[in-house]
Amino acid sequence: LPQVLSATSTPFYATWGYTLEAEGFSDSVDQLIQAILAERMKPDAEPAAIARSVVAHLDRSSDAGWLEEDRDELLARLRPGTQREKAITPRLSAPQELATADADRFLKAAEANAAERFEVAWHTIEPLTAAYPNSYRVQELACRVALSLGDEMHEIRGRCRRMSELALQGHAK
Repeated sequence: LPQVLSATSTPFYATWGYTLEAEGFSDSVDQLIQAILAERMKPDAEPAAIARSVVAHLDRSSDAGWLEEDRDELLARLRPGTQREKAITPRLSAPQELATADADRFLKAAEANAAERFEVAWHTIEPLTAAYPNSYRVQELACRVALSLGDEMHEIRGRCRRMSELALQGHAK
């Protein structure tokens, strides 16, 4: 399950403030887990069959729990013959609230992240996190990069905290 869903970072970092009131998964997530387990429990389980199961579920699901970019990236990774960059890059745009120079910096950070140059992406986006503390997209990109860097959990939480606060306040777009 973690290997198949590793691209879906949002449920992890947007909800790391676990609450005891949580009673379970949404129906859609429960169905996805059941579909994965059904394939996984077969004696001749193959990663390709599990991937097809996830793709089929996502194609018929309208679960609002996914960020569109995460869903598209996961589908691009799991669909045979799909080029990940082509599926993600066309929607790349900077948040409107950024000054022109900062918008360019944001795009460079996003491009470096997409190219898996995470150190470059982090050093490019980091100054924008302080300059735009209320920009969800800036904070989200910084969090994505922090997750990709693979730092210690407390460092990731620190780098993702502001994005999580904005998401909980309803600023996620």
